[in-house]
Amino acid sequence: MTGSFVRATRALHRNAGPDVVAMVVGEPEVHVLSGPAAQIWRLLAEEGRIEDVTDEVARVYQRPAEEVRASVEDCVRTLVDRRLAEERP
Repeated sequence: MTGSFVRATRALHRNAGPDVVAMVVGEPEVHVLSGPAAQIWRLLAEEGRIEDVTDEVARVYQRPAEEVRASVEDCVRTLVDRRLAEERP
């Protein structure tokens, strides 16, 4: 993953306590994001590189960046696959 990522323009969301409920306009699926996934969603409010998102998640959860990087990449890829986020070159 070499580009940067940001929330999709067609994605809608609401905070539900510490969780996030998100969906794409015109699609029936509703996604509940919790824990690190909710944190990643919040970080993608602004365009960012995987390295930046990884560093912030590592800081918040007080873990080494290399320990959380694969999970961050998986989460971001899932958000892209579900059309909740977009990759930018």
